[in-house]
This record gives sequence, C-alpha cells and structure tokens, in this order.
Amino acid sequence: MKAVILAAGEGQRMRPLTASMPKSMIPIAGKPLMEYVISACVECGIRDFVAVVGYGRQKIQSHFEDGSKWGVRIQYVFEEKQLGTGHALKQAKKLLENEKEFLVLHGDGLFYPEAIRSLTSAKAPAMLVKSTDKDLSKYGVVSMEGGRVTKIAEKPEMPESTMVNAGAYHLTQGIFKEMDKHPGKDNNRLTDLLRFEVEDGAEVRGILVSDDWKDAIYPWDLLALNRAAAAGIKPLNEGIAEQNVILQGNVKVGKGTRIHPNTCIVGPVTIGEGCEIGPNAVIYSTTSIGNNVTIAPFCEVVESIIMDDVRISTGSIVHSSIISSGVAAGIRLSANRGEADVQVGGEWHHIKSLGAIIGEDTKIGDNVTIKPGAIVGAKCKIARDKFIRAVNDNTVVM
Repeated sequence: MKAVILAAGEGQRMRPLTASMPKSMIPIAGKPLMEYVISACVECGIRDFVAVVGYGRQKIQSHFEDGSKWGVRIQYVFEEKQLGTGHALKQAKKLLENEKEFLVLHGDGLFYPEAIRSLTSAKAPAMLVKSTDKDLSKYGVVSMEGGRVTKIAEKPEMPESTMVNAGAYHLTQGIFKEMDKHPGKDNNRLTDLLRFEVEDGAEVRGILVSDDWKDAIYPWDLLALNRAAAAGIKPLNEGIAEQNVILQGNVKVGKGTRIHPNTCIVGPVTIGEGCEIGPNAVIYSTTSIGNNVTIAPFCEVVESIIMDDVRISTGSIVHSSIISSGVAAGIRLSANRGEADVQVGGEWHHIKSLGAIIGEDTKIGDNVTIKPGAIVGAKCKIARDKFIRAVNDNTVVM
C-alpha cells in the first residue's frame, strides 16, 4: 500500500517559524514532523510514499531525498498553488493509478503506529477522528453513528460534535470519481469530497484515536508536540561529556557535541551534532536542541525548541520558547514564560504559559528582555538593553 503525504503548505499561522521552510519540516525532538509520519508508516509495513510538495520543497527533498536512508521509496509531485487537501491529492493521481487503496496523511501531524495500524485495518474509505476540547472552528467536525460518518462540516460556526478530522485517510479510487463529479472549488478539500461520498450513500468509517494524534496549528502548539515526541527519546551519548557533567534521565547527545564541566541536563532532552553546551549550564526537560548550537556558560534552558545554528550567550534564561535557525542572542537574554495574549493572523489567543517565539537569522543584543508570548520576526536586529513586546520581520530595533 502506498501512502501519500501532503506537505505542500506553508503553515501561515506558524509564522515566523515557516519564513523559509514548510510546516512539515519544523523540528520536534530532533526530527522534522514529516519524519515522524514516515516512521509511523514504516512500523506498519508501509514503505512506498508519494510526497506532495510545494512551499519550501527544496528543504523536504534535500532532507529525505529518495527515502533510502529510511529504507523507503519516496516519489515527489509538485503542487504549484496550495488550494486545499483535495487539490493536493489530485497531483498524485497518476502515481496512484495501480493502487486500489492508499493512505493519505498530513505531513505536519504527530502520528503513532497504533493509529496508522487502526486506519489501514479499517475498510476503506475511512478517516481518523479525534475528540478534542480545542476551538472547533479551526477543524473539520465529524458526526458519527456506530462508527459510521454521518456528517462532515468544515470549520463550522455551530459544531454538532466534538469529533474532529485528524488528517489521516484510508481511501479508494472512488475519491477521484468524486473529484470528477464535483469539479472546481468543491474538490479542493478532502473533507468536502468525503462529505460528497457520505451524501451519495457511501459508508465512510470514522476511526477514533485517543492519544495517538497531536497537531499544531499555532507556534505554541509545537511545545506540546515536543513534549509528546520527547517521551520516546532513548538515552544515547555520542558526544563528549567533561568532568562533573550530569546527564539525568533520557538524554540524547549527537556526534561532535561537547558538554563542558559542571553542566546539568535533565531529560528527556535531545541535543544535535556539533554543539557546545556550558560550562555551568542547566538544560531541563523537555528541550530539543538542533545541530551546531552554542549554549554558553551560566544559561538555563527549559522546555524549549532551539533549532540549528543558534547561539545563546552567557547568563541567558530561555523558558518555553521556540528559537529558529540562525538566531544569535547576546549575553543575559531573558525569555521567561508566563501568561500571554498573543495575536496570530488577526486573532487573539490567551496562552497560560509561553516564552518567546523568535524567527530565523534574528540578531539580539546584550541584556534584552522579551515579554512572555512575544513573537519576534525573522531577520530582525535588536539593539542591547531593550524590552521587546512584538517585532515584525526584517525590523531593526535601535
């Protein structure tokens, strides 16, 4: 069975983290989101993939190439305009001609093998659904009776159910027949096409998952995904730990990384390759650190995602924050967590605990304090001794 991975979208509500990479490539516990999708499928015996790529496709293709590193085969199709999940699937139609049944998976969710296994064992067409207490207006809401889908409403104002589409489908060639029957914008979303199948009398199964699925719509959701993925970390130290270093719990350290004296790391924590940590630094769970990162002396990092090529200088405090690739912060950066009202895409959200969200290649001077929940854009320059509430992309703060 082939699996189609939908990975063409940017994820605009993830800005500035997706300034130059697609949402599916955001790293979680040391691996991009899409890699978790592939790994879950491999554990279920699926090794043939079609990736629908678009925005930032070079980063996906350069990372996964033909898939041989993971023991799989990956073919790519390009979606020039991202019009919806149905439109994305249509780009893969030719590569699915010989497939009676196939899977379709969003490339930016955190799936576990048990969920994929439940989906593949169900009679097609079927979809994963999940009960949630999140804002239902951001999801396709699914109503069911006896495991059968009776109604699908995309982002309804008055939802009739707490079940939502989890972004994973077991489909047949019938989905393409629905595209032909409903040309134009009505076939841009898979949920619309499945709704048409339900209305035509087809039996579409809803497979309920419990904790086997987590998604991220907004940047702060990534911290929850990181916590979930970190639960699977196994201890492995391929770096160099100098004297009086404490590695407690499940800590994974990559090749060429040096942990300097009197540093304490409490897992689950992942640290990539070629990093310099400490001396006298403290890193607490659940933190994910990328490759070629410097965490200087007397720093404290807690429950954060630090991407590649970041420098956090001496005496800094980083809590519940997400720092993109290429960020360089001067001494005594303060990015503490706290309650925050955050605006994304014109909407305000109240977050109980959040630090800073910093876009790629931003340079931050000494003694800068970033307000809890502040979003700092990509490629900004912030002078020393500033208090930051919010900064747009490419801004210079003097």
